[in-house]
Amino acid sequence: MSKIVLIISAIIFYGGIILIFIYIYKKINKENQIPENYSKVKGKCIDYNTYIKFENGDISTLEEYKKPINRFRRIENHLYYPIIYYEVDGKPYEISGKTGWNRKIAIFKNNYSVYYNPDNPHEAYIVDYNHCLFFGFIIFLSIILFLWMIIQLSYPEHEYQISCNVSGFKGEYTFVAKTEEEALEKWQESIYSKTCNILEIKKVK
Repeated sequence: MSKIVLIISAIIFYGGIILIFIYIYKKINKENQIPENYSKVKGKCIDYNTYIKFENGDISTLEEYKKPINRFRRIENHLYYPIIYYEVDGKPYEISGKTGWNRKIAIFKNNYSVYYNPDNPHEAYIVDYNHCLFFGFIIFLSIILFLWMIIQLSYPEHEYQISCNVSGFKGEYTFVAKTEEEALEKWQESIYSKTCNILEIKKVK
């Protein structure tokens, strides 16, 4: 296996592990900031607020963007901030999210956890934009890459040199394979096998 491929795989694998730990750390850190007497309910996105993000990082509302002073500023993308609906004792409440997404579909597909003050349910926090699917995919990809790297390292590729007789002359051909049997299979699939008789096969690297 190419060393470059192995290095790239290792970077992706360890990068995925780092992302997972960052997510867990942020989630725990946010939960620790919530008062202990707050209760938790599930919320869902029912609408969104649209904001404009400029290339210099500034964020403004659509109303501000329409002002003449902002008309010629370069836009990076649009951000959509979810409006979350939740119920406490059968009464409806809403809270606006503080994290924007650049895709509308993302805010409606996410699961949300809302922590509210039992004495005043209007006081609430959206702690968890639950990235379950995304981080589940990262974990799955990391595991697959880890297993793939283990297999590749357990069965490294080698160079096999096959010597053969070509009309009375000795020819040598090199094949990269994990085993001698695989090298012979590659030989049989090549055009050389039709005109040569194998004299010897040996591992050179």
